[in-house]
Amino acid sequence: MRLLTLELENWSCHSSLSLDLSSGLQIEGRNGSGKSSILEAIRFVFAETARKYTGRLKNGERSARVSLSFEKDGSTYVVEKELLLDKASTARMLCNGVVVGDNPSSVYARMQNILDENVIDKLLYIPQGGLTSIVEGLTRDEGKRKLDSLFGLERFDRVYKESAEDVKEAKLKLEFSAEQLARHPKDADREYSEELGKISGEQKTIEAEAKALSAEVAGLDGEISKADAGVKKLEESKRKLDALKEELKTLDVSSAKSAAELEAVRQRLERMSKAASDLASLSEKAVELKKYAEMRELLQKLERLDEKHSSMMLDRDRERLMALSGVLAEKAELEKTAAEAENALKQDEASKAASEHELKGMESRLKDLEGLNGQAACPRCGQALTPEHLEAEKAATLESAGKLKETLAGLLESVNAGQASLKKLKKEYSSLEKNDAEYRYLKAELERKTDEEKDLLEAVSFVKNKLSAAGYGDEGARFVEEKVAEYGKVCGEIELLTEEVKQKAGLEARRKTLSDSLSSTASRRENISAAVGQIAFKDDDLAILRKLKDELVAKRYALFSECDRKQYRIMELNIRHEESEKKLNEYRRFREGRDSQERELRVLSQAREVFHTDKGIQKYLRDRYISQLNGLLTYYFKRLNENPKYNEIAFDKDYELQVRTTDGVMAIEQLSGGEKIQLAIALRIALTEMLSHTRILILDEPFGSLDRNHREILGETLNKIAAGGQLIVVTHIHVDSLQLSRVELGGY
Repeated sequence: MRLLTLELENWSCHSSLSLDLSSGLQIEGRNGSGKSSILEAIRFVFAETARKYTGRLKNGERSARVSLSFEKDGSTYVVEKELLLDKASTARMLCNGVVVGDNPSSVYARMQNILDENVIDKLLYIPQGGLTSIVEGLTRDEGKRKLDSLFGLERFDRVYKESAEDVKEAKLKLEFSAEQLARHPKDADREYSEELGKISGEQKTIEAEAKALSAEVAGLDGEISKADAGVKKLEESKRKLDALKEELKTLDVSSAKSAAELEAVRQRLERMSKAASDLASLSEKAVELKKYAEMRELLQKLERLDEKHSSMMLDRDRERLMALSGVLAEKAELEKTAAEAENALKQDEASKAASEHELKGMESRLKDLEGLNGQAACPRCGQALTPEHLEAEKAATLESAGKLKETLAGLLESVNAGQASLKKLKKEYSSLEKNDAEYRYLKAELERKTDEEKDLLEAVSFVKNKLSAAGYGDEGARFVEEKVAEYGKVCGEIELLTEEVKQKAGLEARRKTLSDSLSSTASRRENISAAVGQIAFKDDDLAILRKLKDELVAKRYALFSECDRKQYRIMELNIRHEESEKKLNEYRRFREGRDSQERELRVLSQAREVFHTDKGIQKYLRDRYISQLNGLLTYYFKRLNENPKYNEIAFDKDYELQVRTTDGVMAIEQLSGGEKIQLAIALRIALTEMLSHTRILILDEPFGSLDRNHREILGETLNKIAAGGQLIVVTHIHVDSLQLSRVELGGY
């Protein structure tokens, strides 16, 4: 297997990065330039879960993509994985351009077949400071555990430990079977078989007796059936006789009812003949009384018209209209007075405004005079102003202004008085305006009511004429109401008599039906009486036959009870037989189970020893793997270290590494720092060849803790590995001896 290319997007601090890995690669750069994150990206491609890599998302980004291509067995593979912040990661795998995996699970399964994730993490990937950790951790117990884990031998140990539970369970089952067998007699098989034989013999005897009883019961069943048939025949005759007698009673009751109803119909028909003559006289009386119903309606209408006329209150409206006419006569005079007052007020306001204007002019002139000197001309007469002239002008102006103020005060008082008087007149006029509106409305309403009164009086006259035509002679409403009530009573009697007369035809038909029914009933009664005489039945015969049947049934019951007792005893024997058979089968089952469990326990104990940690298959495989590892480790160490004194590197019986030299055996601690590094790398290469046949090493900062001399030694060692495999190295220290393709990342 050889890695080809690696592409990153939004991974760690890399927005976009593409690397050629085909010839191996030395990645250099300062701390913080994202070197180690490149190695993490390779591990991410082979990882089963993406959870521990979410911190590798570039700051501010919600997704990152890693694409790795490699060759294996002549095929080119491309694996693309996308890491998402809020969703599950996605994955896709192509082989020679064809999709062979389209989700993380399927891609991981295929990658495991190519290169196990455990091999990468424990062998191929060497973290910073972990170059020699694989050698330093190989103490006695820890070394054995680590090697067993790498070789996959720990699963045999799990089988050995888990099989202990199976052995324990088999022992418990064996103990349980032994306890169950101890509850049975010593010679249980013979005892249970003899008991079953005795029960079977008794069962056969009782079954024969029960069969004989059943035959006797069957004979009685025939006699009982014959007696039962006779009883049923007599009971049927008795039932028919009782039914005919009951029908005779019913016919007698029906005949009595029909005869009574026929008499009632006859009497009603007689009453109807009299009602026909009464109906004629009542009809004549109804015609005479009918006019009073019309009179009552006319009187009620006349009463409503009088009430409406009274509610119109025409006299009240006329009196109010005359009162308003007198009030409105004052309106014209008041309107004239208000107009004169308003004109006088306007004149006073005009005089007041003129006086105020003139006063402002005098005040302005006085102000101007204050500012004049002796060289100016008089603004009024145009002469040169002397001091005496100026003082005289001022005095004259002040005097005129004083008189004007007195006049203005008088005008102001007159204006205020005029305004108050005008306001009062307008208020009075407004009140008269309201009366005027009422007058106009009342006048129109009175004209309407007068027309309505005229129509009302005409209607009253029309109603009185109709009353007169109907024959009303001022008898009064009470008399008319009495006649109307009498008319209603007569109409009710007529209606009842009319309905009764209408029923006459139906009653005639009913009388004929009843007469025919009585004749038919009499004929039916004669026939039933004849049928009663033909039925032969005696109560004594029925009683004797019933007694015989009861005796046969009692005898059958006694035999049947005895038969039941036999059957019950057979059931008891069956239960005892089943219990004995069950005990025998249980005993045999536990005996067979005990024998089987003893065999199973022996097989389990022998099989478990095969998986023992220090015996069987584990020891065989471990010794075989260690022997193979010793040969490979010696071979690769000698390739990396050309010192001829080193003969062999091997694990001893306690799984501790020993270095055999021409001078004897050396401990690991006696090797120099550079030799320890060479040994650690040789061990990783040897284990990798055994477990995956992949010649790849990925090293993160391998030179960080080494001095210059050891760095150069390690560089030369890595060159030898690169010649037969593939190296990916990350370092912030340049090593002259390391001959790999080089990529330098920029700083921060």
